[in-house]
Amino acid sequence: EQLTAGFNNTEHFYQKDKTVTRLFEQQAVLSADKIALVFKDRQLSYHELNESSNRLAHYLKSKYDIKPGDRIAVKLERSEWMVISILAILKSGGAYVPIDIDYPQERINYILEDSHCLAVADEEELKTFHQQSGRYSTINPEAINTSHDLIYVIYTSGSTGKPKGVMTEHHSVVNLVESQQKIFGITAQENILQYSNFSFDASVEQLFIALTCGARVTLIDKATALDPAALEDFISSQQVTHIHMVPALLKMLRPTRYEHLKRVIAGGDKCSAELARSWAQYHPFYNEYGPTETTVTSIEYLYHQATAAASSTVLPIGRPIGNTRVYIVDERMNLVPVGVEGEICIGGGGVARGYLNKAELTKEKF
Repeated sequence: EQLTAGFNNTEHFYQKDKTVTRLFEQQAVLSADKIALVFKDRQLSYHELNESSNRLAHYLKSKYDIKPGDRIAVKLERSEWMVISILAILKSGGAYVPIDIDYPQERINYILEDSHCLAVADEEELKTFHQQSGRYSTINPEAINTSHDLIYVIYTSGSTGKPKGVMTEHHSVVNLVESQQKIFGITAQENILQYSNFSFDASVEQLFIALTCGARVTLIDKATALDPAALEDFISSQQVTHIHMVPALLKMLRPTRYEHLKRVIAGGDKCSAELARSWAQYHPFYNEYGPTETTVTSIEYLYHQATAAASSTVLPIGRPIGNTRVYIVDERMNLVPVGVEGEICIGGGGVARGYLNKAELTKEKF
């Protein structure tokens, strides 16, 4: 009972019939004049971000006749146009496939070939769009997606063999963001730092926990992101309330009181108890875990100084987030008792559709 229902009592209401696109468009009405996106010296209100992405969506629809499930690659430098392009692809009815422009050409070619993208949103495509953008409407395109349509295909690192394209549906991201908004207590007054590379799934959480609830998302430029001193100044000067980074980077920052910061989240790698202790004396500290195959974050732990063993070097990864089930099993898929090592198996609302073009592997793993 404890191993099945006890740890997995995670049911929560979420808008499972809504798409991420619909949730953003609702905020474009409710929070029209609020700042939605900041990059360097450029600010876009929810209304402006919605209208810009609508124009690009209408352009893409007219040029490529996009249907649900069609995939469009995004191959751009970090900027407000990266976000506009992602929203435009979703509004057009397609799913986005992020490609880091700094990837080796061989990897870029592999992803483009494997994903069978209908189009590539790159600088060349945007240049063509900008030359004729005035022709296209700023009205929301007709919604053609259901919550079970694809929202993105993100490729795994490919540490074993070729990278695998993970197909994720809208409802899984809606579950993620609404669960995280509840766990973290995210409000429309927040300013979320968008730090992660867009080709990694952590970017999904950072972007959409903000844009689906009327909060601000602040993009960081590459140079600032790679300079710890500049990054510390950025967090303070931009009045960031929420940071989510890999432990190695958090280790390079000075744990101190940032006036506006409400929480610090570590994810993407093993986190030490020492790192958690150093930050938790100033801000609530969370440790997140989850493979791309289960939509960014599946398991989460809020560090408590009072209950953590002072001598412990291991930081727990916590309990499942909303509508997520976690089982620890042996090699025969039997549940193991508390304290016994086993393999993590994850079920529930975050489980992706599977691997693109890999039916056998999907059958084995999902």
